[in-house]
Amino acid sequence: TAQIAQELGMAHRTVTTHLSNIYKRLGLTKDEYGDRLREELRRLVVEGHL
Repeated sequence: TAQIAQELGMAHRTVTTHLSNIYKRLGLTKDEYGDRLREELRRLVVEGHL
């Protein structure tokens, strides 16, 4: 998140807050989101899309 904040020119805490709000709206925790993202990336690799 520090790199995202730097590239967008905003505070690290602002990025963290926005991400927390996104996870909440999705009904996921940060870890659950990470798990789903990893599963999707694996699927794309297996299917030859990546």
